[in-house]
Amino acid sequence: MSDDKDLAKESEMQEEPEVGPVDAPEEHKEPTAEEVIAELNDKILRAAAELENLRKRHQKDLENARKYGAEGILSSLVPVRDSLDLAMQASEKEMPDSLKEGLEATLKLFDGCLENFGVESINPKGRTFDPNLHEAMVMQVDDSKEEGTILEVIQKGFKLHDRVLRAARVIVSKKS
Repeated sequence: MSDDKDLAKESEMQEEPEVGPVDAPEEHKEPTAEEVIAELNDKILRAAAELENLRKRHQKDLENARKYGAEGILSSLVPVRDSLDLAMQASEKEMPDSLKEGLEATLKLFDGCLENFGVESINPKGRTFDPNLHEAMVMQVDDSKEEGTILEVIQKGFKLHDRVLRAARVIVSKKS
């Protein structure tokens, strides 16, 4: 019987897996001082570049705010300018000279204010049609002019720096 017990113990021992060294994760190699310094320098350079880009973007946003901040109100003043211009045209026939002079002075002052904010009129008579600046209201046959030439300005347009507040409404030539 002792042999049976010994055999049972032996078979149990054989069935048990041998416990060897556990697969330990590879040891994490500590970076050298030079590697740490290089990594930190890289982070500093990236942060400095990001800060510079942010500064430039902020500067551009401020410049655009100064340049175009009054765009809404200036757009709403364009029809007022049109009304003054129409009044000037009507005054040539029926108004007393003193009223006409006052209207001319008001129109000149108004135009000066618009110019101070960077507003320019678009009065393209005789120029080539540009859909970015002009709105074609009528195409008129005119063989004496090159096709696409602006024959008449129905309503002036206005720009704020490089942005169009209102396109000029025009009559454009075409060939027959």
